[in-house]
Amino acid sequence: DTHGDGKWKTKLNIRDTIADIVFQQTITRAKSFDVLATMNLNGDYLSDALAAQIGGMGIAPGANINYVTGRAIFEATHGTAPKYADLDQVNPGSVILSGEMMFRYLGWHEVADLILKGMSGAVAAKTVTYDFDRLMDGATKVKCSEFGQAMIKHMD
Repeated sequence: DTHGDGKWKTKLNIRDTIADIVFQQTITRAKSFDVLATMNLNGDYLSDALAAQIGGMGIAPGANINYVTGRAIFEATHGTAPKYADLDQVNPGSVILSGEMMFRYLGWHEVADLILKGMSGAVAAKTVTYDFDRLMDGATKVKCSEFGQAMIKHMD
C-alpha cells in the first residue's frame, strides 16, 4: 500500500506460485509472464530450462541493469566451459546476443538490429555450431569462427 505511494498497485500484478507450477506455466502460457522474480536456485533451474526452449545456454544472453544509476553489465549466461577452450567449436550466440542487448540499451538500434539480422539469417540457413546442429535436420555444422563469418554474410 505504501510503496511508491500506491501508484504501482494498478501496474504491478504479483502472483505467488510454487516452483513446479511456474515451470509448467512458463512453457504452456509464456505470454502471461513479463518478469519472474525467484530465489537464486529456482531462478537458475528456470532460466536454464527456458533457455533450452530456444536452443540452450549457448544463445541465452544476460544483463544486469541498475535502472537507478544506469550502469549495466552484459554477459553470457553460461559458464566459462574451460574444456572447450581453444577448440573453436562453441556457440558464440550468448555473448553476441548480450552485445546486441548492450547496443540496444545504449540506443544504438541500427547495430543491434544488424546483429539480430545476421544471427537469424545464419540460423535460418542452418549454418550453426555443434549444439544447434544436433537439433536441426539438414544443418551445416561450423566452427565458432565460421559461425561469425556466416553472421556477417547474412548482414547484407
